Amino acid sequence: MTPQKILIIKPSALGDIIHTLPLVAAIKKKYSGSHITWVVGKNFQDILAGNPDIDELIIFDRQRWGGGILRFFQSIQEIWIFFQKIHSGHYDVVIDLQGLFRSAAMTIVSRSPVRIGFSNARELAFLSYNRRVKTPPNVIHAVDRYKLLAHAMGVEEVENSFPVFLSKKERDFVRDSLVKYTLKCTFIAIAPGARWLTKRWPSEYFAQTMDKFAKKQDKVTFVLVGAKGDKEIGEQIIQHCQTNVSICNLIGKTSLKELAAILEKANVVLSNDSGPMHLSVAMGTPTLGIFGPTYPEKTGPYGSQHYAIKKNLCDRKCKRSCDHNLRCLHAITPTEVSEFLETMLERSLNGCKVVKNADK
Repeated sequence: MTPQKILIIKPSALGDIIHTLPLVAAIKKKYSGSHITWVVGKNFQDILAGNPDIDELIIFDRQRWGGGILRFFQSIQEIWIFFQKIHSGHYDVVIDLQGLFRSAAMTIVSRSPVRIGFSNARELAFLSYNRRVKTPPNVIHAVDRYKLLAHAMGVEEVENSFPVFLSKKERDFVRDSLVKYTLKCTFIAIAPGARWLTKRWPSEYFAQTMDKFAKKQDKVTFVLVGAKGDKEIGEQIIQHCQTNVSICNLIGKTSLKELAAILEKANVVLSNDSGPMHLSVAMGTPTLGIFGPTYPEKTGPYGSQHYAIKKNLCDRKCKRSCDHNLRCLHAITPTEVSEFLETMLERSLNGCKVVKNADK
């Protein structure tokens, strides 16, 4: 039976949502007459706006509804409306890409006859599926892992495209923000933030990289980007810079779509393992990711024109904490990063940058 109504459950995070875009585009192409609804976190809905593959968004406001029992009960009516909307959707297929207890609850409430998810989903979420997809024993990238769920729906062809649609307003934001830097012919975006401390390359290393690069490339502007919580990191980078580096600090000053427009405009992007790194890939800009405890094979910048630097110096699988003073991150030197960026920039200026996303 051809599914008429499909529900995608992927509330967060930014990088994971971007990794899901090829799957959704392939499903829409296969079942062009279907109505696709996406459950997405409130903070990330902007990135899906204007996407023709998505017919409807259901907003999951975790920040408002979480944070303790009192807040939960204060929001009980809103939560009831949220689940009632899923329940009344009468979906033919539900795909749970989050694989956690809360997404499993949404899957169950939907009462869909076909509920797809990974057989190794956490928090017993796999119990809510009646079509469980196994992942191979070898390490595969998250994008390729999600493609397995498309195959479970009979969708074999999944293109490696990450459609993010920008409006003229968002591109005008880039023009207006960088108007003072138009004489600089090279534009490198720097995303120095990350949710985990163990993913953050030292701010002084970013500054040293910018110093080294600017000495060789005098017509270059570095644009710092990130969330409001990254403001202190941006200020530290500026303070650590020793030379007269051209810097435009936009940290905390952009929406997600404006951030996407900035990343699209850049010649090259340097980023920690974070959402902006994956957004840069989606915008088709050559991206260099710096990795500490996480694995580029699983969550690195996806595609042949993007690169990741990682040092494997210990056997311990660190995540949010490290017993070795972040030596894996500290072993990545500003010199090698600067040289890597030079090579990537040369390729970018020679026309190796992929085709950009279209306007709405």
